[in-house]
Amino acid sequence: MPRQSESLEVVIDGLRDDILWMLITYYALCKRRTLPDLQRMSREDFVVELNLLECAQRDLVMRLTALDDTKGNRSFRLAKKLKLATSLSRERQREIAENTKAFTDAVNQLKTDHRNKYIAHVSTATSVSPRLVQEVPKLADVISVAVRTLDAFENKRIKYFLDPGSVEPNVDLREVFAI
Repeated sequence: MPRQSESLEVVIDGLRDDILWMLITYYALCKRRTLPDLQRMSREDFVVELNLLECAQRDLVMRLTALDDTKGNRSFRLAKKLKLATSLSRERQREIAENTKAFTDAVNQLKTDHRNKYIAHVSTATSVSPRLVQEVPKLADVISVAVRTLDAFENKRIKYFLDPGSVEPNVDLREVFAI
């Protein structure tokens, strides 16, 4: 019997939150990477802004790779294990397995080409100086696959909104990124 912390509902709720914050971070990264205040920035502000953009990219890579964790932590793999232990039709089982595999396949390039070589498991000779404003290859694609993978677990299209405040309208993050 799974531990309480490993109940399917707890895992899915956590994954939903992970993806929401990932989408919010990606939204902020996309808005800021155009450097809209460049003309008013000091050189120090410019360097700080570039560093924050790099940190946002690193955060996204780490969040995405964590969703493929194999050590019993909250991940699509754990959700699949728990979901397949429930009574599902063979078709739903296959759909969940295929979506989980699609995510694993999509995130593997981020793991090997970015996280493992640049953020974590860094060899002694590797430079970890920020790669300022360099796009992480296929980041948007992997985010889209993550969103659709959780949709498959829930068997519905999950909505994700950024609520900037009481005066501004909510931002539909799926619509912004056409996911």
